[in-house]
Amino acid sequence: MSAVGEALVAAARVREGDEVLDVESGEAGPALAALAAGATVVAVDRDPELVARARGREPGVEWLAGAPESLEFEDERFDCVLSAFGVMAAERPAVAAGELARVCTLGGRIAIAAWAGASAWGDQDALRDLWAPRGVRVDVARTERTELGAYLLSVGTKTG
Repeated sequence: MSAVGEALVAAARVREGDEVLDVESGEAGPALAALAAGATVVAVDRDPELVARARGREPGVEWLAGAPESLEFEDERFDCVLSAFGVMAAERPAVAAGELARVCTLGGRIAIAAWAGASAWGDQDALRDLWAPRGVRVDVARTERTELGAYLLSVGTKTG
């Protein structure tokens, strides 16, 4: 479990019984932290080899191959959608933002960690502009630090 994953889960207020999606799960920090909080977790990553390794490491998470721009889930399925340094690399940020909002329940939370200034996901103003047309209100956008550098931790609530 990573400190960033734990920070995302805490900021998104993941609770026991929540259904959580970790997008571009990578090393799965958010997925494992959400699982530890008692959530039901699905993790998606575009790298099928990484997904195969992760399945063997943690069977309590449903691991799937997929891209943030085309999530294969029904509308409003997840209470929380998380991504730690993954979705920020999406080639089409607006499309990825639309997909994250689409699969999040009304009133659900979307929490993202992105390197500060590295993309629209890591800039507070650009992030608000990215979410606004998708019915997501940014509640928290604060700079955090790791040994690797500064990142923007943001949490939004799907309002429409």
